[in-house]
Amino acid sequence: MHARSIAEDLWRRHGLSIPLDLKRLAADLDLQVVSFPFSGRIREMIVGRTIGVQLGLSRPWFRWYVAHAIGH
Repeated sequence: MHARSIAEDLWRRHGLSIPLDLKRLAADLDLQVVSFPFSGRIREMIVGRTIGVQLGLSRPWFRWYVAHAIGH
């Protein structure tokens, strides 16, 4: 399956709209999103069903990293 068709299927199955409610989508996908004080260059990490995102990021960057992790 191509990435575009996967994204379209995800969009339909979860009734997504703009602006995207990433918290709801993560919950629908049974993912937990947590903030974590990573050190060095790490800003995001996925461990099992948990997405860890660097503590203290601006809202746009936090959303970008969560969306990026969900995409994986």
